[in-house]
Amino acid sequence: MSAYTVSRLALDAGVSVHIVRDYLLRGLLRPVAYTTGGYGLFDDTALQRLRFVRAAFEAGIGLDALARLCR
Repeated sequence: MSAYTVSRLALDAGVSVHIVRDYLLRGLLRPVAYTTGGYGLFDDTALQRLRFVRAAFEAGIGLDALARLCR
C-alpha cells in the first residue's frame, strides 16, 4: 500500500492542494491514517477516488451531488 500526504496525493492526481483540502472538507475524501504529527495519510483507493471525483466534476456533476453519493 502506498501512503500519500495531501501534497503527494494532489501531485499524483494532477490537482492543487487546495482542491484536495476542499474535497476533504466536503467529505469526498478521508484519510486512512494519521502521522504522529496529525497529518492525514491516504492510500491508492483515495487516489482513485480523487481522480474519479475530479473527472465527474469536470463532466458537470456538482460537488454537492458528489458528496451525497460518496457518503
